[in-house]
Amino acid sequence: MSKKATKTLTELLDELRQIQISVESGNIDIDQIPYLIQRATAIKEECEARLTGIDSIINAAGNKDV
Repeated sequence: MSKKATKTLTELLDELRQIQISVESGNIDIDQIPYLIQRATAIKEECEARLTGIDSIINAAGNKDV
């Protein structure tokens, strides 16, 4: 069985929470900081893009006469 190509919003948010927990606990190497910032930014952008897409679908559905 092939691995899923994309993560769900929940999986992305869980990954972001893990980054937050690591940073807040101080349980990170200083060398990890650039990667964590990059990954957190990528997760944020992916979530925003998906939510914008969802919002567009909702707005499109709201503009149709039912």
